[in-house]
Amino acid sequence: MTWARLAPSMAGVILLCSMAAWAGQTSSLGAGIRALAAHPGASLVAGLLLDIVALAQAGNWPSGRWLLDSAVTPTPVSALMHAGFVNAGGLLLAKFSPVLAAGGILPRALLVAVAWISIAIGTGILMIHADYKRQLVASTMAQMGLMLTECAVGAYAVAMVHLLLHGLFKATLFLRSGSAVPRPDEVLVKAEEPSLRFPWSLLAGSALFLLYALPHPADGLRLLSGLLLGAGCAVALTSAMTLRVGRWAGAAAVVLAGALALALRDELIRAWEVLLGTPRPVDEQLAVAAAGLMALQAALYAWLRSRSRGPCSVRVYAWLAYLGDASPHAIEAHPVALETLGEEAILS
Repeated sequence: MTWARLAPSMAGVILLCSMAAWAGQTSSLGAGIRALAAHPGASLVAGLLLDIVALAQAGNWPSGRWLLDSAVTPTPVSALMHAGFVNAGGLLLAKFSPVLAAGGILPRALLVAVAWISIAIGTGILMIHADYKRQLVASTMAQMGLMLTECAVGAYAVAMVHLLLHGLFKATLFLRSGSAVPRPDEVLVKAEEPSLRFPWSLLAGSALFLLYALPHPADGLRLLSGLLLGAGCAVALTSAMTLRVGRWAGAAAVVLAGALALALRDELIRAWEVLLGTPRPVDEQLAVAAAGLMALQAALYAWLRSRSRGPCSVRVYAWLAYLGDASPHAIEAHPVALETLGEEAILS
């Protein structure tokens, strides 16, 4: 069923390659892409087609049902899908980056808007679902939306490093998902959390954002990165402070790991820019708009959380809970693996 849902995106890839071959009158894909980018009308159509195909391959809205259904697949398969298959959309955009840039602002702005919807949906499902694998699936949807946003603003080196690091840590999280099952003899989270914990974490995240973004206020990509960095720091510190034992050591580890990860990311981005050749200019205005959308999403979810018993919050909660569940046809009523084990047990 997943392959059937991905068939239109595969057909879109074939169509894009055919358009490049038609424009360049050559069998070389690179030359065809450059020739296609030189045709304003064709590049606009190809840019819109790129949006559709990349969103489907990355498991983003409105074609993300196959990704949400992957939560019921065996865990190693989920690890492979979320560390590899979903990267196809970003790789496609990087390959056809001249076409997307030549298509004008419309395809890129549309990609940012739809990717933002995917980020909002993925974040919402992550917040309300208790199932660990569904949380990871929702996280992948949000991460892929962010990666598509990076491609849309022209930060392809950042997007490629994002894909690499996301694949490594998401595969690790899936393969160790069994250890996330709570044990009755091990309690790590306090029953009553301190009321001042979250404001201090929020203050630390805000300070990190200001320290990272203010030195270069005109850099839209740095503004977006700083916003995400500050939000990640706030969430990580919030989680660290819920530990019963070693909360301050956990907070220190969060700060140290964040600094090391930031340094590693910057080095990888510089190395990737060397591999890509001359880096393409980043659309600063579009990056600022994307940062504004991220801030709007955070404010929206904070507002909904503050009114958790309100009718609007209840409707959003129910919709996200329904959306995060796998489709009925994706779940085996009688798993084949269990039937095979039963037959082997009977024969033995």
